[in-house]
Amino acid sequence: MDRPTHQLDQALSLYDGHLLVALGNWAGSVCGLLILVNASVLPGWYVLLWFGAFSLHTGLSLAYRLRVRREDLARPRVLQRWLRASVITLGSLGFLWAAMFVPVMLSRESDYQFAVLAGGAMLGAGAMASIGAHLPTYRAFFLLMFPPVVLVLFMQTAWLSLGMGGAALLFLFFMLWSGHKFNADYLESLRLRDENLALVGELRVQKDAAEQAAQAKSRFLAAASHDLRQPMYALNLYHGAMANVGLPAEAASMLAHAQQCASAMDGMFAVLLDMSRLDAGVVQPAERAFAVADMLERLRIEFTPPAQDRGLTLRVRPSQALIRTDPALAERMLRNLLTNALRYTPEGCVLLGCRTRGDRVEVVVADTGVGIPADQQSAIFEEYVQLGNPERDRTKGLGLGLAIVQRLSRLLGAPVAVRSVPGRGALFSVSFARADAVEPVEPVDAGAPGDLRGRWVVVVDDEGDIREAARHLLGQWGCEVTVAAGGDEAVARLAMSPRVPDLILCDYRLRDNECGLDAIEKLRGEFCEDIPALLVTGDTAPDRIVEIKASGIPMLHKPVRPEALRQALWQLLPAAPDQPDQPDQPAVSNPA
Repeated sequence: MDRPTHQLDQALSLYDGHLLVALGNWAGSVCGLLILVNASVLPGWYVLLWFGAFSLHTGLSLAYRLRVRREDLARPRVLQRWLRASVITLGSLGFLWAAMFVPVMLSRESDYQFAVLAGGAMLGAGAMASIGAHLPTYRAFFLLMFPPVVLVLFMQTAWLSLGMGGAALLFLFFMLWSGHKFNADYLESLRLRDENLALVGELRVQKDAAEQAAQAKSRFLAAASHDLRQPMYALNLYHGAMANVGLPAEAASMLAHAQQCASAMDGMFAVLLDMSRLDAGVVQPAERAFAVADMLERLRIEFTPPAQDRGLTLRVRPSQALIRTDPALAERMLRNLLTNALRYTPEGCVLLGCRTRGDRVEVVVADTGVGIPADQQSAIFEEYVQLGNPERDRTKGLGLGLAIVQRLSRLLGAPVAVRSVPGRGALFSVSFARADAVEPVEPVDAGAPGDLRGRWVVVVDDEGDIREAARHLLGQWGCEVTVAAGGDEAVARLAMSPRVPDLILCDYRLRDNECGLDAIEKLRGEFCEDIPALLVTGDTAPDRIVEIKASGIPMLHKPVRPEALRQALWQLLPAAPDQPDQPDQPAVSNPA
């Protein structure tokens, strides 16, 4: 079964070794010539005739090899012709050696007889490595070279000749057996190679399928996220507009409940956005040295009420340790770990503290909760994995908290470790670099939104509900509002206006494959002014985040809360000429 399958490999092995075999044997014939030409063992004319025949054989063999190209061996007819030629060539080569060995053995000169046997042994050792890949060729060489020598030695009655004959016979059997084993091992290695290649190919297919599935999942989630963010954005704008209208007490209560639901949805979208920003690689840590105590105290204040609501005790151990990392991102990691601990601890307590280990400080979050099985302790850091939540209870989150922790861990170089015993709780530790002194930072005054009355805002969005909601909300803030579904429509509506808009509020993904960046450039080009612009988008694809960040235009992700939108507008708009200058406000940061 292996022979037809691997004949090409065998032929290639013979082809690659042919030059070495031919020239090596010819060099051996030169040595034989030098030994025998002046000896009395054989007639000089016979030795020269033998060497001439050997040289002719070598020349013809090399000429035939030159006619056959290596790539031609893949053709069945050339392959079979080459294998037959190899058997004939090596068989005749063995016969030529026998034509010299046999007369030497008949001379009864023991010194030359031993020399012949030693030379034959050397030829046999070299043949196994060079032609052992093809067993018929290997056998043809040995069976035409050694059996005549053995036969001649046994025909002589001297004990020395009989002993050498027996040794030569044993050597012949050993080389034939070794050649057979070598060939079997060679074919087995080819079979294993083919199996491994098949497995690699299968793994590659499975890997490609898994990557395609992951990409399809990412595209689906991105599309679903975008499509869900659109109505949520409009809903938030309408909620903001309704809050500015006098409502009966019952209606105001219902609006508050609706806003709470919308806020919960905003939180879920924010988690998805965090994942996208981390995957896009646009989150850049701002490392500095600071005291852990301040961070622990903020977390204690934030998480004590929810712990008490669940009947749990939150213990925060004070610490004087100093660490160097990004404070906001480190706090986000611990916040996710604490949220997870409270969620999966039905009773008992949750501990937050830290310990110093050499040049590292480990911040620890431990609980007395349900614990994590050993075989699941790596899976919990994967996206959308939630142990003990088969019903996908939304109050238990999306299963992205620990995935974000893992990504932040890599970004900050802060390893995360977990130890847990099912039924007895879990301990998560995050290791930060220890610092020697605190680095002071200047406080930043975020300020409050100012008066937007009289400002002219151009809203470009392909969703009619969003345009209408933005018109209502911005109108309640005192803005003059012009809405358009795309860049060309906006330019057409403003073409005759002598006044330059104060700001462009533009969606990123518009209809007919129009990009919000292009729409902004059209409006700026119409007025030859670098009009302040703010992008809003529901697209959280990592490559999209990178693209928008590279444009330098600030961006907010849908759904945008009204207060966040107002703050962003105020930070971008210049002070009105007829209004007193407002206190300096920090520039809107690019959330991407």
